[in-house]
Amino acid sequence: MKSNVQKTDSKSSKKPLGITIGSIIILVLSAVVFIFIPTMVKGAGAKDLPPMGYYKNKPIEYKQGSVFTTMLNNHLQNEKELSDSTFFNCIQSAFSDTVVRMTIEDEVKKSGYVVPDSAIDRIMIRYFSDENGNYSPKLYNETSDSTKVSMRKELHDELIIAQYQNDLFGDTANYYIYGNQNTLFGTKSPEAEAEFIYSMNSPEKAFDVVSFSMSDFPQEEIIAYGKKNQDMFKSYDLSVITVASESEANKVLKRINNNEITFDDAVTEYSNNNYGSSGGFSNNYAYQMKALFGSDEAFNTVAGLAVGEISNPVKTSTTYSIFRCNGAAKEADFTDAQVLGKISYYISTNERFVIEDYFMAKAREFASAAAIDGFDSACTKYGLTKSTTEPFAINYGLNPLLSNPPENIPALAGIHNSENFLKTAFALKDNEISAPIVLNDNVIVVKQISSKQEENDMIDLFKMYYGSYANSFDQYSMRTMFIQSDDVKDNTLTVFLQNMMVNNN
Repeated sequence: MKSNVQKTDSKSSKKPLGITIGSIIILVLSAVVFIFIPTMVKGAGAKDLPPMGYYKNKPIEYKQGSVFTTMLNNHLQNEKELSDSTFFNCIQSAFSDTVVRMTIEDEVKKSGYVVPDSAIDRIMIRYFSDENGNYSPKLYNETSDSTKVSMRKELHDELIIAQYQNDLFGDTANYYIYGNQNTLFGTKSPEAEAEFIYSMNSPEKAFDVVSFSMSDFPQEEIIAYGKKNQDMFKSYDLSVITVASESEANKVLKRINNNEITFDDAVTEYSNNNYGSSGGFSNNYAYQMKALFGSDEAFNTVAGLAVGEISNPVKTSTTYSIFRCNGAAKEADFTDAQVLGKISYYISTNERFVIEDYFMAKAREFASAAAIDGFDSACTKYGLTKSTTEPFAINYGLNPLLSNPPENIPALAGIHNSENFLKTAFALKDNEISAPIVLNDNVIVVKQISSKQEENDMIDLFKMYYGSYANSFDQYSMRTMFIQSDDVKDNTLTVFLQNMMVNNN
């Protein structure tokens, strides 16, 4: 495995005297480049923005010279095209970076650590060297005192962060060169830990797979369900006036009853048309009306209207509505594609278990036939296509240190997040057939065809690089803990939507 770490020539890395503070800090952590984007702020300069959030009641602000602005500009300089979404992602990342930095500074302050002047001097001297790499008093004296003070301040702050990082996590660069065997500081990962993680790549199993897609729920089953629940799919011919409040609805109804306005004119003058255009009521199937009204009493009131009769105001979700019956209710026509579409949608969204139960029964029939007649024979009998996986190991959650599950079988998409599938499949023995497994929109049956242990030919290389991965996991955990602390209040989304979004009118 080739290392990504490259050696740099000390002379070629020398900088001219006109060096920016940002290029000094790159020796410690990362570059700092000031790129202000005032056009991203709607109608105001960055100084007018409210805080992006708070850490221990200290505001995190987007203003020149702030840590947040520095972090934001570091992210922005990596973006070739800046859209609302990429800008907001940069804001969120910068906010998180700022919180982490402020937390580290607090932790170091509590420890009593003080950055030695000699540590700052060792870094600064590199920027006052001649072409031969020797310290040049002339270059130093030609630099203004204010620049040197700023350089020392920036380096002081960055060395605090670097010290904390090194104490907890060691020298990150050395992880990529030496694993974690030669780092003096930071948490360590024992060799046995790397061996244990490597062993999680075993056993690798291969399976024959068949799937029943729940999108293939047959029409005759839809019709059977509809006939069993006919009242739910009765449709009503209604017009509706929808307003915001009960008092407004009563006012409209009074005008209609006093013949001051017709129902149709009231639709034009008052209705917000939430449930249909021009007064038409589109949610006119019984199951839709019951969901909208929230009570059987309200449904029975509207469903019981005589032709031409107008209802009292009825609460409809967060609004109030007045209904008029235009014609008699219609029983469901099970030859009508639109009606069947409504029934299918209702089943899939409200009673999905009906579809699952149907295909689970089919899958159990298949599994029984496969156990008696063989997997291939059962596939022929039921008109199913068999797929075969490459050998793979359990990798719940797609851990990057473990091998990936198969990606060439669409029905197995997402198995890395299915505890049920992994437990069921990996409990099988060779030639054993599983019980049906629900996975996304499919019901799966698998047969184990092989099982093998991972060879150890790569374990030495794995051990070499394991330390760097373990270190990154530790740093991610630290970062997550800091960002999710009760000391942090994140207002980035609110500030962005109200003040910074380019297309926000």
